[in-house]
Amino acid sequence: MEAHLLMASPAGLLLCATLLCCSLSCMTLADEDELAYFTREKAEKSLESLKAGLELVKSIVEVVDKTDWKGFLKKMVTVSSLAPGVGALAGAFLNCVLVFLPQTDPVLDLMKVEFADVNRKLDSVSMEIANLKTEVEWSNYASIYSQDESNILNSWKKWEEFLLYCASAGTSRTLKETDLEKMRMAERFTTYYENSATENSVYSLYGHLTVRQPALSVNLLDILVKRFRCDVQVVDTYGKYFRALLWKGLLLNQLYYTLKGFDANAKAKQSIQQLYDVIIAQQKTVVDCVQNHERYMKADVEIITNAALSSGSDNMQLAQKIKTALDRKYNWYDWIIAVIPSEEGHTFLNYTMVRVATVTVAVAHYQRGSRSLPGSVVSQRCNRLEVACRSPTELLRCTVPYDSESSNPLKYNSAALHASETSEMSETPEPFYKRPCYFPGAVLTAWGTISLYVKSDEQFKLSDPFDRFKFPSCENSGTPTQILDTTGFVCECKPGYYGERCENDLAVDKTKIRVGVDMPQPVTDLTSMDGKLTKIIKALVHRSKRQDL
Repeated sequence: MEAHLLMASPAGLLLCATLLCCSLSCMTLADEDELAYFTREKAEKSLESLKAGLELVKSIVEVVDKTDWKGFLKKMVTVSSLAPGVGALAGAFLNCVLVFLPQTDPVLDLMKVEFADVNRKLDSVSMEIANLKTEVEWSNYASIYSQDESNILNSWKKWEEFLLYCASAGTSRTLKETDLEKMRMAERFTTYYENSATENSVYSLYGHLTVRQPALSVNLLDILVKRFRCDVQVVDTYGKYFRALLWKGLLLNQLYYTLKGFDANAKAKQSIQQLYDVIIAQQKTVVDCVQNHERYMKADVEIITNAALSSGSDNMQLAQKIKTALDRKYNWYDWIIAVIPSEEGHTFLNYTMVRVATVTVAVAHYQRGSRSLPGSVVSQRCNRLEVACRSPTELLRCTVPYDSESSNPLKYNSAALHASETSEMSETPEPFYKRPCYFPGAVLTAWGTISLYVKSDEQFKLSDPFDRFKFPSCENSGTPTQILDTTGFVCECKPGYYGERCENDLAVDKTKIRVGVDMPQPVTDLTSMDGKLTKIIKALVHRSKRQDL
């Protein structure tokens, strides 16, 4: 009778339904003797996939020596195979954390170490971005994506809570108790993911990084280019952060889809395409900045010159300030700066002229690297020539040694040449070769100076009179694209290919993708729980009415 009354009351129906739901959930979990996928062997195999996947993430945010300009540029426009870090990583994480292992097990210990290492690298990139954001009031430029960024980062924290709990769960409880607690933690993650619309934020971030104009939304990469006047080092720092943020979001998507029992493999293939699209968009931005650097360089020279003149700097101080700034920002070159009050009486070869206020700034460059051509040899060979200041190219006919058996005209070695009929100039650095030149004076012949800067040995290869230099080839019909007038190059890959030599095939990567988790049961959500509860309550009410009859 008491049981009948309990079941007949609304509170009793709710209590019975809740107890029944819990019992059904417990029954669907694997028995301790039937661990179909919760096995050490699977965890160890998954750990291998996890380590391979995290290597991609490390490469995405890896700090590169920016003084090695070739390595720096190449790193910015290449990435290793995408498949491990996008496909199997979600499954590897879940296989490792859902397995029932002792808290001090080596598998879990190594997973925690690997994850902590990646998180440290991701945090270091975030710190770089935080500093830059403060300096340039980034929120004024990119507030369009701030909410999406916040949603992804907060969902990532929920995933971290789930991951760290599972990795530290001890053996004090039974297997079923531990599994239930893990599923509750998983439900906390999936519920937050849904409520914060993280999947929409990931797609929105992807759009902000790949949309092309004209469009209603603004491309974040275009904002970077405009705000920092194509400073490729700053663009790369933000690029690493965006790639890391997108990777977090894509991994969260796969984790959610896997935990909910959806088609995680299809989501992984979509993710690898999105990551590829963003990497290609960032590569194009970097290469465009490098190839079109002269426009931004002129703007930099104007800004520095106006500021220096306003502060009372003399011309030599101005020249040194400009060189320091250009050497840092466009570090694939060593920069040559000459500041003159007027262009009259000056002849420049391979210089760019920037006129600002009361001065003219002449800017030239040569590729960084060593120079084996001795200045003393040039002096011995070329000092006997009489060269007019107004025809300084006569100097370039002088021959210098090519190797032990042959010579070539100096024009092949020349990077920049400046002839001056006046001492009113300031130039830096000191020229490789400096000599007198003559010009007609008021009464007698007058003398000025010629300053010659020569190419590095690497750059000389491009103008080699014996044409012995060839760019390496690219795979899969890719095209080697020269970086300006240097020996640096990048492979311009056909759509669907990527890598340093276009060696990676996106289509092949997609065939390798398999998340590889067979969930014993999907994580329930509030909607499905409400639905189950409603059905159970109806069944209990119906049974109660039949008993009353």
